[in-house]
Amino acid sequence: MKVTMQQIADLCNVSRGTVDRVLHNRPNVHPKIRQNVLHVIEQTGYRMPALTGAQPRRLVAILPGWSEKYFVTRSRRGIQTAIDRLESARFTLQVEQLDGCSREELLAALDRALDEGVKGILLNAPMDHAVIERVNRATARGVRVVTYFDELPQCPDTYYVGPDVVRAGRVAAGLMAKYLRLGERVLAVTGDLRFHSHRGRVYSFAHHLQELTGQSGLVEIVCAQETFEATAQIVQQQLVRDERVRYIYMATQSVPGCMEGIRRAKLPYRVTVICNDTTTAARELLESGAIDFVIGQSASQVACQAVETLYKMVCLDAVPRTHKLYSELTIYTKQMLHAKGGER
Repeated sequence: MKVTMQQIADLCNVSRGTVDRVLHNRPNVHPKIRQNVLHVIEQTGYRMPALTGAQPRRLVAILPGWSEKYFVTRSRRGIQTAIDRLESARFTLQVEQLDGCSREELLAALDRALDEGVKGILLNAPMDHAVIERVNRATARGVRVVTYFDELPQCPDTYYVGPDVVRAGRVAAGLMAKYLRLGERVLAVTGDLRFHSHRGRVYSFAHHLQELTGQSGLVEIVCAQETFEATAQIVQQQLVRDERVRYIYMATQSVPGCMEGIRRAKLPYRVTVICNDTTTAARELLESGAIDFVIGQSASQVACQAVETLYKMVCLDAVPRTHKLYSELTIYTKQMLHAKGGER
């Protein structure tokens, strides 16, 4: 019976990617693991399949220069995990890290990818007319495109991996409704509304809170620039301007900036805060009791699943049954944080 690479990986308790690196004498394999894999290969008589002459499929992951570095480090971790799991001889994946989140930088990266003839693109992008045009041009050429953390509804041939942001907003509203008292209001802080994640969270939050309470005009939606100082200033201004605001839904970053805005407002009462994403700062603030709930998901698992989905589409011609592959959402409290093991 012919021995497969997957059987070698199973016998060695490693990924197929590790076996592939040993077979091709690539680095980043522990010496003991390499020795064990070589031993099992010798014992089983495994032989590498003959090369067909086909060139590896080229993929590119375009990572924004998020101000919250948590998303950069977790995305890279997830991408590397996926590469380690997969049979690397079938594809190459280039990670292009952008300096910021500007439209011009993203468009330039997309143009380079198309000019270089890549077969698959992984990206996070706003619902911007020029970006949508580029992505639709790519899919029309047969390039597979997977978005993660943010959908592009105007690009029907793309696939999305990440949280259901509308559900996340509704969950936050369900939590907030249990605390809200007559006459009190909520401040919802979001980022660039060209991003589907920002728009979907705050609008679904406001709509569902009205459904649950039967009251309109409860939510004040403000846009911050996802920087510490801009967020601190806008939160402080809103709290000072309207003393009825006793709750904040932080649907974007920076959560530390939000807490600084509350501190600067010098209120004689406590403000209840719900935020998204288990960033390092959010975990610390949750543990200290400064914020009350975090609605999060594993960013590294999302990135890993996104790469695996793109790989299967490009290299195995395995297209998902649905265009939206939602990740699991978890509600964290101070007491539940360690029990659930939120991503660090």
